[in-house]
Amino acid sequence: TGRDDWWKQAVEGSIAGIAFCDLDACLTYANPSWVRMFGYAGPHEVLTRHASEFAECAQDVTDIFAQVLAVGAWSGEVPVCRKNGDPFAVELSGTLLRNAAGTPSGVVATFIDVTQRGRSEPTRQLSDQQCRQLVETALDPIFTCDPEGRYLYVNQAAAAGLGRQQRDMAGKTVHDLFPPDVAQAFDAGV
Repeated sequence: TGRDDWWKQAVEGSIAGIAFCDLDACLTYANPSWVRMFGYAGPHEVLTRHASEFAECAQDVTDIFAQVLAVGAWSGEVPVCRKNGDPFAVELSGTLLRNAAGTPSGVVATFIDVTQRGRSEPTRQLSDQQCRQLVETALDPIFTCDPEGRYLYVNQAAAAGLGRQQRDMAGKTVHDLFPPDVAQAFDAGV
């Protein structure tokens, strides 16, 4: 029991925002730093709400959650909103949690407010948003893979070309999605 208390004290006392979600992306816990960072009076205002309610773009949460579920982790910068609607940027690190049997049981995420990194941040964020929009609306298939060849991201054109939804492709390999001869040709080309 002592170690459980240590973990709880560490999470409660962390200067980083820490939140837990269930597998449906609904908040089950938010530490005091997360609550303050997002401008709420207490965890009672946020528990059971969907994580997308705190993001500038709900699709960001959908994409991040799909990657965490598919590959076990995700990290990067995300635009989010405070309770009053003010946007800000966080460095987010999400990790899939598993129970003692190894079954996925939830997600833990750590948030660090990065809005004060530099005064040119609004310009860079605008550029990031423009790039995201260009990639997402491109007519050509665009995708990223990890070193093992698992798809981390596919744009709408890539998913549509395979008759699939974007979320259904995260974590899959070319061997999962294509006939063997096409997959082998792809591997040879890479």
